[in-house]
Amino acid sequence: MKLPDENHLKDLQKNRIAEKLAAEFAGTFALVFAGTGAIIINDLTGGRITHLGVATTFGLIVLILILYARRYFGSYCKSRRLLHNSAKCEHL
Repeated sequence: MKLPDENHLKDLQKNRIAEKLAAEFAGTFALVFAGTGAIIINDLTGGRITHLGVATTFGLIVLILILYARRYFGSYCKSRRLLHNSAKCEHL
């Protein structure tokens, strides 16, 4: 079996860094855009969204980004199991 040469490994590492930077940029953009948008909409509507709605917006953004970007960061999360255990309070 032939081992990869150093140039090939460096190219793979550069691609991996580019993917991580793209995921970081997308996450920051989503948090700033949607989170700040929720705050502004809450202010324009006279507080109809409330703090709970703004907090839910931020939480959903983080959840979506974790589930989307987990392949880039190598995280392991089974969302069905996580929701099931959270509902049963087995994590406490």
